[in-house]
Amino acid sequence: MAQENTANINVLKIIYFSLLGGMFLFLAFGFFAIAPKYHFELDFNDLFVMIAMALIAGTTFASFFVKNRMEQDIPKLKSVQDKFAHYQTLTIMRSALAEGTILFCIVSFFFLNSNLLILLLALIPLGVFLTLMPSLDTFAQNYRVKESEKRLVS
Repeated sequence: MAQENTANINVLKIIYFSLLGGMFLFLAFGFFAIAPKYHFELDFNDLFVMIAMALIAGTTFASFFVKNRMEQDIPKLKSVQDKFAHYQTLTIMRSALAEGTILFCIVSFFFLNSNLLILLLALIPLGVFLTLMPSLDTFAQNYRVKESEKRLVS
């Protein structure tokens, strides 16, 4: 039983780092393969900048809304396996929201307007994404897991 849970925490970390690595690889590939003639323009009236800002605000709000809403279910969860499945779902959902916005910014930059402002705006959801890194300590703290239960998933 403990081996299965260890694989789950490791799988969650693999998913997280795969998402992070994929974003950076896509960005690096874009710079080397597409080589856009980029510029920096502080133009908040640009359509893609406005869309990026709206997505950043919307997905950041949605990420915290989902977290607060799903945390209401925590007291109903009885077993460590149920708590971990809940944590896994929450982490993947919040990571996907941040990643989607970051990828929109990267795609907009390379294929639509080449304004570095969009990549700078992508640092906001990247910051949110980096705070979502899964860990056993975060799981134990947020789900009020006892030390004896924590050993079941470590």
